[in-house]
Amino acid sequence: MWDPASRTWNAPLTEPVYNNELQRKYFTLTAQAAREAGPYDIIVIGTGMGGGVLAGDLFDTNSELGDGAKKILVIEKGDLVFHSYCLNSARPGGSQKDRGHQNGIFYLAFKSDYVVEGEKESWKGGPMYCLGGRSTTWGLYAPRMHDTALRNCFTETVATALTSEFYEKAESLMNLGLPPTKPVHQHVMERLNMDEAGRAANVQWQWGRSASEFRYGSSVRGAFSTVDKLLEIATSKPKGQAEHQNFKILLGTDVREIVWMEAEADGVAGKTAEGVKIRSRSGEDVVIQLEKEGKVVLCAGSVASPAILLRSGADLPSNDKVALKDHEIFYKTRSFRYLDPRTKLELGPIKLQTYVSLGKESALANLCLDSSGFLPRAQGVDDNIPKFVITFTTRRSLDWKGEVRLNDDREPVVHISARDGEPHSEAEIQEMAKITDGAIKAVADTLKLEFLEEVLSTESGAETQNQLAEQFPDADQPVAGVTENYFRRLRMGVVGHEMGTLPMTPGKKSGTVDEDLALRSHKGVYICDLSTFRGLPDANPSLTLAALSIRLSRFLLPRVNLKGPEENELKIVNHSGDVIEVWVSDQRDDAVAAADSEGNIQLGPGKDKSWTRNKHVPEAVFIFRRDPRVDGTPIFFKEPEVVVGFPGSLLPIM
Repeated sequence: MWDPASRTWNAPLTEPVYNNELQRKYFTLTAQAAREAGPYDIIVIGTGMGGGVLAGDLFDTNSELGDGAKKILVIEKGDLVFHSYCLNSARPGGSQKDRGHQNGIFYLAFKSDYVVEGEKESWKGGPMYCLGGRSTTWGLYAPRMHDTALRNCFTETVATALTSEFYEKAESLMNLGLPPTKPVHQHVMERLNMDEAGRAANVQWQWGRSASEFRYGSSVRGAFSTVDKLLEIATSKPKGQAEHQNFKILLGTDVREIVWMEAEADGVAGKTAEGVKIRSRSGEDVVIQLEKEGKVVLCAGSVASPAILLRSGADLPSNDKVALKDHEIFYKTRSFRYLDPRTKLELGPIKLQTYVSLGKESALANLCLDSSGFLPRAQGVDDNIPKFVITFTTRRSLDWKGEVRLNDDREPVVHISARDGEPHSEAEIQEMAKITDGAIKAVADTLKLEFLEEVLSTESGAETQNQLAEQFPDADQPVAGVTENYFRRLRMGVVGHEMGTLPMTPGKKSGTVDEDLALRSHKGVYICDLSTFRGLPDANPSLTLAALSIRLSRFLLPRVNLKGPEENELKIVNHSGDVIEVWVSDQRDDAVAAADSEGNIQLGPGKDKSWTRNKHVPEAVFIFRRDPRVDGTPIFFKEPEVVVGFPGSLLPIM
């Protein structure tokens, strides 16, 4: 099995190993038991931002469908490491340091490393093999992509679906929060927006949204991670049952290949997914079968998902490698101190965002005071002193390009080499520097801050620079040019945004995914991770990936798929997940109503029923819930819930 300490595969184990009692109690499924419980309608591989959101939404839909529920298996390579987002409990540094999230401490401690070849120094990052994946340590920064970037990454149909419906659903899921705006905050934003360089670049600073419950005066709390929902599912199994009947989670299992069968679709012969080959904890290769027309959803990330396809012999653009890319992020960090300590208490941590115009392109600027989030903190005068951090996330690729290949052991290797594209011009970098200088001056004047001498700057001299390079060998390198050493550039993979290995394309090119995230070259396979991003976003892509996941979930398993009622028909569908009793009033003629009277009707989960009533006349619907304290034959509460139903419309009971 995988050893996170040495980051290597150990000799096969004869018995399952559980990291903790919580996993031992609630995640009991073995590879052999998962195989015997099959075949499955949907197999989800990976539980990060893509797979975890998808799995949770599928579970909720399944709970509403009763006999129509699908059999779903979720496979995660890692084990249960975090029970929630990493900072929902202990917080490194406590109250004595600045109020940055410090989530990077956990990411660096628990991440694994890819095998990297070529320009190794340009790569910094890696996967997290655990329930929830990198969603357990992400920076919580959840902006929407700019419309232009969104349409550069996806087709018009997908972009419209996200902006009109699924972004909102993802934001609701993540519980996006904003801090309360006090006069001092409004003053800061107004001064930033009045800066001359900022106005020229069309800046409009506003609060940056965090995927958490934001509490004034402290770092975020109640932060979102997919592990919360998945652990909730695992700990809420029906009494006396080892597993949910139609939803199972298998941990500590490496998916090796997709198993194909020859099939004909629309008169064309081709390959269709038949199942997946996994490697169990004991080192045994096990095949888990799909139902006929079942689906495999790869959510293993931009390196692991194409690696599974390459091992499976899938028809990709190149049979031995796929392209990997990352967007370019410039940043600047400055330490400062409050000349009036009361300002710190009044202000609290600040995290702002704005889109800026850089010639014909846009970039997303993020500014943090005393609240770094995912933003790089770098090395300042003293890590205990508050930081000003500004970043510019652009739609250009890094100076390096990557490829994912398989080595002789059939494991993925990331090969890094110099890129072909044009770098940012010095004029564009100077424009970002002007915006940064203006922002520093604006916050210093408005809040009475003293910015301390820069450690990594041209004034520090070559000798000091060399000393710093020895002291901080992992530090990001300065950006050369007219503004030499002013900005630094994040390296590939450092914020977990590597993407583009299996991109969505509008045409019918082999090896890419279509608008429904289905692999074009084979049937029954869907991709739901950052590998599907065709272009480079100018924002953190996590919210967009969550929105894509919900959209795919509702495509694979629609929530309401009933035929609409006639205009004199009141139709009710039970999506509560439990049996209910329903009584519907009748405003028709007394004789007709009496002859048609049915009394209370029981509806099981996922069941529906129609009542004939006068069109356009609303009716009272009495809903009697089951008493959960009573086992066996359902006993219903005597006090109903009363809602209004309208003939000609569908009334779902949740």
